[in-house]
Amino acid sequence: MPPGTVPGVVPGRETGEVDDDPRREPDPDDLDDGDPPEGEGGEAADPTTDERLRRRLGEDRVEFDCAPWAGESRALLASLLDTEGVEHVWQGTTLTVHAGDAEFVDGLVDEVQAVATPSLAATAPRVVYEVGSWPVAFQTTLADALTAAELPYEWDESGDLVVYEEHEEEVEAILEALPDPEESDEVISADDGLVVHRVLDRVHAAATRLARDPQDPRAVLALDEAGAQVELLAAPFGFSSVEWRSFVGLVSEVRDALHATGEDAPADEELVELVEELREVVGGYV
Repeated sequence: MPPGTVPGVVPGRETGEVDDDPRREPDPDDLDDGDPPEGEGGEAADPTTDERLRRRLGEDRVEFDCAPWAGESRALLASLLDTEGVEHVWQGTTLTVHAGDAEFVDGLVDEVQAVATPSLAATAPRVVYEVGSWPVAFQTTLADALTAAELPYEWDESGDLVVYEEHEEEVEAILEALPDPEESDEVISADDGLVVHRVLDRVHAAATRLARDPQDPRAVLALDEAGAQVELLAAPFGFSSVEWRSFVGLVSEVRDALHATGEDAPADEELVELVEELREVVGGYV
C-alpha cells in the first residue's frame, strides 16, 4: 500500500442508492425538537447560528433528504449552497431551505446528482483510504482502476476513498500498482502559494480570452496547459478536497467542450456560457 493510505473501518451510516427526488415537505416540529442539529458532513453545527436561520426560514420551508447520498455529494452540495449564498440548515443529513429557494436548490441538487457515485450499503463493514490530499489526476486514475475491476466505492466528506472491507485485498493490489503521488516528479506542490496563484491565474487568463472568442486557438492551448497543471496540483489552502475536485472537474468539462467535434460540439453561445462560469469561479481565487 502506498504511503499516505491509512485503512480503517468506517462506522456504518445511512446510505443507499441516490434518491431521484430528495425533496419532501417538512414536519414543522422537525427542527425544533430532539438533539442539537448537525452541520454539513455530520459535524456539530453552531446552535446559535442554526436557531437564527430556523427563525428566518420560519414555517415556509422545504426539506431535502440527503441520507442516501455519499458523504462527498453532501459536502459538495453544502459548498454550492455557501457559494451561492443560500440560507440553509443541516440537521444530520437533512437539508432545510426557504421555500422561495427550493426551485434554485433543486437545480443544485441536479448538478450534484449528475456527478454523484452511488453510496455504499450502510450495514456493510467498510475501509477508508486517505487519498483526499492526492492530486485529482491520481484520484481519477485510482477511480478508473476500481471501476475497471468492478469494485464499488465512494468518496467521503474529506475526499477520501471508501470501499467495502471484503474488497480490501483487491484495493490494496490496485494501490500497489499505481504510482505514488508522494514520489512522483509530475506532482505540483500546493505548499507554495505563488505557484498555486500562478496556475489559477493562467486558468483565469485563458478563460477570459475564450469568453471573448471561444475559437481562439492560443487560448484553447493555454487552457489545456493550465488544466493539465491543475489536475496535478493537490488541493491548495482554502479549498476542501471536495471543492477542489469539483473545480478541476469544471476545468475538464470546459476543455472537453472546446475539443468536441461533430454533433457533440456545443454552439459558441453554450461555450461562452460555460467559459464564463469557469471564469467566475476561478476569479474568486485570483
